[in-house]
Amino acid sequence: MTWESAKLFCEKKGGHLVTISDEKENEFVNGMRCRNLSTDYQQSIWLGGSDTANEGTWSWITGEPFTYSNWEPNEPNGGTTQNYLQMYSSGNWDDVQNEAGRFVVCEYDSVQPKLTPVASSLSLSDNIGFNIYMQISDDVLSDDGAMMIITNSDGNVIKKPISSYETTTYQDKSVKKIVSMVSAAKMSGKLSFKILKSDGTESSSYICSVMDYANEMIKKANTDAECKKALPLVKAMLNYGAYSQIYFGEDKTNLANAILKDDNTATIKSEDIIKSITYSEQGLFSNKDLEYMGSSLICESDTSLKLYFNNKNKLTEKQIKSRYDISTLDKNKHDYDTGVDGSIFWIKIKGIKPAELGNVYGVNLVSDEGSVIVETSPYVYVKKALGSGDSRLQNLCKAMWAYGQAAREYEK
Repeated sequence: MTWESAKLFCEKKGGHLVTISDEKENEFVNGMRCRNLSTDYQQSIWLGGSDTANEGTWSWITGEPFTYSNWEPNEPNGGTTQNYLQMYSSGNWDDVQNEAGRFVVCEYDSVQPKLTPVASSLSLSDNIGFNIYMQISDDVLSDDGAMMIITNSDGNVIKKPISSYETTTYQDKSVKKIVSMVSAAKMSGKLSFKILKSDGTESSSYICSVMDYANEMIKKANTDAECKKALPLVKAMLNYGAYSQIYFGEDKTNLANAILKDDNTATIKSEDIIKSITYSEQGLFSNKDLEYMGSSLICESDTSLKLYFNNKNKLTEKQIKSRYDISTLDKNKHDYDTGVDGSIFWIKIKGIKPAELGNVYGVNLVSDEGSVIVETSPYVYVKKALGSGDSRLQNLCKAMWAYGQAAREYEK
């Protein structure tokens, strides 16, 4: 087979004549002569190189850089008549004419998976989340091992199978809804999305942030009815993000509310919020094993209410669970975790939405020998924090309270 025929043969099969970028690859291709080709060990192999475009300047047919070569001594020497690249059985290269009688090795490059965002949205009244609706190429959808790789601004990586994401429709297109939850303090941080196939090939990355998308919503508020409706909530969310950054020391040079000119969070009077919170904790706070100590709010990718109990007898978590029937009481039935840290037993009620911050949550630890029952609210902690001398915590709680109020108004 001539070089031109070999080139066409490989292209019809979806590949190209083999190209070589280093010594290791040269040895590998030369070794194929022994493993997979005919018994005529001495026959040469066509390589995908030529100088037909510019005499004396060799290039690969793929366009990749011609940075490695392994010429036979005194080669190339063919001038204008020998414009095609072959490999001897020694692994050395030679320039020859377009003549028959060489082996053909086709190379098939991995196809880069395609990730095409077609729309985005924010979870506003729910926990803070960035939603991307993506068209994904068929080679990825048919790959059971294909993963979505999400990297946040501090380098933490989340890997989930593509198949685990919801399939939905956007403008008559089948798309995957990729959801990434974001903590308040990381609203301004960049998120990176890319696909990793089971063969190791990767897509290009899609970069975005909650802050960037929220800023676009603010800019569109004068012309888009939905953005106008969401404007107070978007601003409250960005303020909450900024004061979370300040409190937790997270990227304070890139505050989430930098675009806003009307941040009045710090001017909200603590006493006004305290007066508005009329609820107080109630229940049976102590028995022979446990005594309720108080609660705190955990601001991660969602908001959690964590209740703390003095573990009087140093019981293990397993012992507590075997002795008590543990349950939570709230109308939205949030999941909860439990744990023991030293002499503290804790229960964490997870996934509290901004509009639910004013709700009452109950924890029951029931036993025939004496139960502990606590009813409390996130706003009980907010009320306590506003009475502290920590101005950063006060401003964070003011921003959280304002965010909760805006979420309630948005949902009406």
